[in-house]
Amino acid sequence: MRITMDSLRVIAPALFLATLLASCGGGGSSATPDTVGQGNGNIPGQQGNMDGGASGNPIGGGGGGGGFTSQVVIGTGVKTDRDVLPKAEDPGDIDEIYAPLGTNPEYNMQVVLPETVSVDESKSSSLVVGGGDDSRLEIIDLVMMPNDVAPNWSLTSASFHEGQQIDLYIKYFADAGVTVNTRHWSAPDINVDLNQSNIAHNTSAEYVVKLDSYAPFGKVGTNYIFKYTLSRTYNDAPQTLTSVNFPYNITAAEPGTYSTRYPLTGDAQIAYEDLLVNSDYDYNDFVCHVNMTEWRMEGTNDLGQITMKVKAKARVAGYSSEYQFNISSAFPGATVHATIKQFYANGTPHGSPVSWQSSQGADLPIFTPTRQALPSASGSYQANGIAGTQFIDGDYAEVTIIFDEPVPYGTWDPMPYNPLLRVTASQNNIYKIGLWQKKGDTVDSEGHQLVDSQGRPLAFIVPSTYAWPLEGKPAWECFSGYTTWANWIKNPDINAPEPSPKWWTQTPSNMSKVFTRDKFTPYP
Repeated sequence: MRITMDSLRVIAPALFLATLLASCGGGGSSATPDTVGQGNGNIPGQQGNMDGGASGNPIGGGGGGGGFTSQVVIGTGVKTDRDVLPKAEDPGDIDEIYAPLGTNPEYNMQVVLPETVSVDESKSSSLVVGGGDDSRLEIIDLVMMPNDVAPNWSLTSASFHEGQQIDLYIKYFADAGVTVNTRHWSAPDINVDLNQSNIAHNTSAEYVVKLDSYAPFGKVGTNYIFKYTLSRTYNDAPQTLTSVNFPYNITAAEPGTYSTRYPLTGDAQIAYEDLLVNSDYDYNDFVCHVNMTEWRMEGTNDLGQITMKVKAKARVAGYSSEYQFNISSAFPGATVHATIKQFYANGTPHGSPVSWQSSQGADLPIFTPTRQALPSASGSYQANGIAGTQFIDGDYAEVTIIFDEPVPYGTWDPMPYNPLLRVTASQNNIYKIGLWQKKGDTVDSEGHQLVDSQGRPLAFIVPSTYAWPLEGKPAWECFSGYTTWANWIKNPDINAPEPSPKWWTQTPSNMSKVFTRDKFTPYP
């Protein structure tokens, strides 16, 4: 397997490397965020995250000023993204991590839960039944199988390849009336860490239960462990039964894989304005940092997996909002399996990982609502936008999206796809704001608004070192070049040259009106 990481790409055919999803797991966020407001002219951001790419590039679309760079390993040498990907610029570095997710039925995803596949009453208990202290609960077996293959209980280990769908089976006996307080599935190297609560058993029987999963890319290794536990109250005391360990291996996909990262190093920062009319242009209604990695197949460049990391940075809005990544428009009709790990800022898991499946593409929900990721500062309605209030260190999320079949090269939209802010305004008026990417954009391919009533962008990408304006401070009061840039966007001449230098690469013209950590009180 070959992968690419940051600006240096390493070729290692038999390399065992934890996925990016695992690599940031629990990594603590810095108590003092990165320095903001000191634009680095050598590390520019961009208003349009992708340009047209190389001539004939089947992915590159549109034109537009600059972008973030990524680099991949092709064949036996390192080539720039011009060979296979749209061009991009490096947005800068950050030493923090990323933020939690939620659910919304609108997003065309179904939660993956274990399925009881058989209840064998012929294995009845010889004990008195009825759920009392004499009731029986017994672990029998466990096994892992390829997708849709019947369980072979004689197996004592298994091997799968990257990207392969896996069925996890458990078998146990429970008397009628037994309530299992917690049924815990554990196979962390394939993103399984599931707790189920208060499971009732109405029949004395042998139960077989299945859970769908997959082998992630970038997780080649041996002697991984699958196990499960059953916990209940027995004789007025806690009782926990633990299965034996079931070992399994993950081998490299054939003919191999490589990865490409967006952005090349650090994070991109996305800043949103949530008013379609009469905007205040402080671009702090929601601010997040994001990076993502595509895992591709050698030779064909087909896409097998995406990993994403997101951290909530600011939420200074009166309206309720939810954050999602629109994978449906980027991969229409694709069948996907997504796993979402939620963490508080200190690395403590924010509940169990959630798995999703969809056969019609996916709008992957992230921060639903955004208030979940960034609760309001004490005595305020917002987080990290009003000087003198408490600083809120937002939660972070790690996401893995795997496709049941690799997506053919050239058929999907480039990273960062289409991150949307779903706004619930007054009178329950709901609309979605898309990411403005280049001059001439007004709505995206699905009709989501990209500019407001004045023709100014509602969301754009900047370096992670960008200092967002404080509440009620429009961007033109904070950055001297903003007005010229906004007028360039509104200029009907699509070929008009973009103003230079880019305003977000410069130190704010009024530091008193932008976010810096020292303007906020310490948090407990």
